[in-house]
Amino acid sequence: MRVVFDRPFDGQVWERATLVAGWVEGIEDAGHIQAVAGEVEIPLGACVHPRAVGRSDLHGFWTEVILQRHVRAVRGGMLPIDVYRDRRHVARTELHVSPVALELARSHPLDLDDYSVPPASGARVCDALVFPGLGAVGGSSLNALFRRQALRAGHAATVYGEANTPSLWSAIRARPRSPDYGWIDGHGCYAAADARALRVTLLREPIQRLVSVFNYGALVHPEQFRGSFDDLVASGAARAHSQAVGLLRLAVPERDVPRSDGELIAAARAELARSYALVGLTERFEETIFLMCRLAGRRSIGMWWRVLAAPRAVEVDRLDPRTRALLERDLAPDLALYEEARAAFDARVAAASLGADLQRYRDAAGRRRELSAEAKAVECLRWRHVLAATP
Repeated sequence: MRVVFDRPFDGQVWERATLVAGWVEGIEDAGHIQAVAGEVEIPLGACVHPRAVGRSDLHGFWTEVILQRHVRAVRGGMLPIDVYRDRRHVARTELHVSPVALELARSHPLDLDDYSVPPASGARVCDALVFPGLGAVGGSSLNALFRRQALRAGHAATVYGEANTPSLWSAIRARPRSPDYGWIDGHGCYAAADARALRVTLLREPIQRLVSVFNYGALVHPEQFRGSFDDLVASGAARAHSQAVGLLRLAVPERDVPRSDGELIAAARAELARSYALVGLTERFEETIFLMCRLAGRRSIGMWWRVLAAPRAVEVDRLDPRTRALLERDLAPDLALYEEARAAFDARVAAASLGADLQRYRDAAGRRRELSAEAKAVECLRWRHVLAATP
């Protein structure tokens, strides 16, 4: 039997919560595998490792190491994780824990409580939610939250981005015992929605979103975001980064996008109505989470926290008036689409009767301390390193 950890790819921890994954090879059943860091057991979930397709002796596993649970076990900057099978020690790996991650775990501990979600009578419940990656709407935070929920519930999650590759996804779903997915995410997972899964998305105030796209992209994808924000807008690139265009290209990556405002709005509006069971709002994140839980029949959810939030190098309130005017022109379809979505969302929330449970969740979210700009920059630059090292 062999146990291999390949995530994080370099064995380094730079965040308060880190996805850890790998595979077990040479056994028929991985159901008796346990992992422990220090004296704290880490729950292991099943996932499909790309190496496992077509094999019965290789099993993917994943978990999330929440550092505040294991601070005492860190020695010399290393966190050991021991793996047991039937209480027999079979493997050990060590994660290098950065001083930044340790300091954040101590000074900004994560809220690990579970919060009740009131059920809805007679509502449609699906097996899984599919969240195609529309950028800069809070997707990284949403992915982290619902993967964590899937881990607690014993569901699989798309840890290796398997739903982004149609041939791999088809092979996985055709297996006699296809995994019980609870959350499916990825920039190419649009087609993963089927009779068992419902597609969901979020929209964000368009100008605020484009500023966020730039702040994040300047750190993580500097080769794509050269120059200033004003330069980006003056070049006419705002429309190419719009939510309306993004929605259409998630569905058909190579499609020709309508040029006129009216045609683009109509096409994006039709796509949302036809393909998405829920259109949430970034500015109403807690309500969106609760409505997603109801779609999936979840009676409780953990607390969300910001993931990959970039420092505010550019701020909406300080935009040059000429730049804002250009944005309002080039993002006119997004602005119209967002107002429609906001009205529909308000009506949906009003009819949902989420009550005291939602207020309790929102109050808890509002009590968190914001991370410093430096800590946000470290997280984004770490992700830049991960992307650069990924084949």
